[in-house]
Amino acid sequence: MKHIGAMLLIIGIILTTYCSYTWIHQRNVVSHFNKNELEEQDLKVYKKTSFKKGEQIAKLFIPSIKRTYPVFLGTEPDILKKGAGMYKSRWTTLPSEKGHTVISGHRDTVFRDLRHVKKGSMLVLFFQGEQYKYKVQKIWITDKDNRGVITRKDHSVLTLTTCYPFYYIGNAPKRYVIEATLQKLTKYSVKAY
Repeated sequence: MKHIGAMLLIIGIILTTYCSYTWIHQRNVVSHFNKNELEEQDLKVYKKTSFKKGEQIAKLFIPSIKRTYPVFLGTEPDILKKGAGMYKSRWTTLPSEKGHTVISGHRDTVFRDLRHVKKGSMLVLFFQGEQYKYKVQKIWITDKDNRGVITRKDHSVLTLTTCYPFYYIGNAPKRYVIEATLQKLTKYSVKAY
C-alpha cells in the first residue's frame, strides 16, 4: 500500500509540474505593449505569397489591455499551445481578403485578458506589412457547439473566440466571442520574399 501511495504522489507531482510548465509557457507568449517594439514590427513585416500551417503570420495588439499576441495559421491543439490561431476555411478569410477573419486562443493562457475588452475597444492586427484597425461592435457568450460564429461575411470583420468561463476547470461549456469591424487599413511599403 505504501508503494502505491508513493507512486501516486510521484505521478501527481510530475503531472502538476508538467501542467504548470505548459501554462507558464503559453502565458509568456502574450507580451505587454511596447510602443517602440510595435512600430519596429510594422516596418519589419514582409509580404509572403503563401503560408504554412503553424507559421506565425500576424500579430494582434489590443490597446485597451496593453497586450500583444503572436498569431499562427491554424487552430489545431499544437498550434494553440504557441499562441493565438487564425482559422482559415471556406467561410473565413485572411485579413487581406474582404470577409470574416477568426482568431482563437486558450482562455486560461493566451486569451485570459479578453474578459477586460469592452465594446468600442480597438483591435489592431498586423498582417503582411499592413495594419488593420477594428472596432469592437459586439461581445457575447454562446454554447460551445454553436457553429454560427464561423460564418461567411461580406464585409471585413475580425472575430476573437475563446472558451468560457475564464476560470472554469476542465473543458469549458461555453464560448466567449468578440466581434469587431474594420475601421482603417494602413499599408506599409514592404518587399515581397
